[in-house]
Amino acid sequence: MRQSTPAPSPPCLSDPEPVVDLDHLRGFTDGDPQLEGELLALFLSSAEVYLARMDDALRAGQSWAASAHALKGASANLGARRVMVLALAAEHAPPAAAELAALRRAVEEVRLLRLDRAS
Repeated sequence: MRQSTPAPSPPCLSDPEPVVDLDHLRGFTDGDPQLEGELLALFLSSAEVYLARMDDALRAGQSWAASAHALKGASANLGARRVMVLALAAEHAPPAAAELAALRRAVEEVRLLRLDRAS
């Protein structure tokens, strides 16, 4: 008989991940602020696509695992730790409005960080 793998635990809200691991981002871009801005913009654009797909899945009562997985990967590449942790939890959970709202808030935090770093 095949054993199912338990879903990962939800993120610990008392010890939130940083919005973006800036050391990771700087290492990924060799400290080039222009490249950082471009990668953050690209991530935000991609994240909106994944979130829209997740919203569609939620409304249709379908799995959103593939979109959550893609968002998790994009977040990990950039170092958007909070989005990554939330996307990991969403990947292994049925679609829920509360999880989608949390992901939207986390992506908005990345957007605000980008604006702050650009000024």
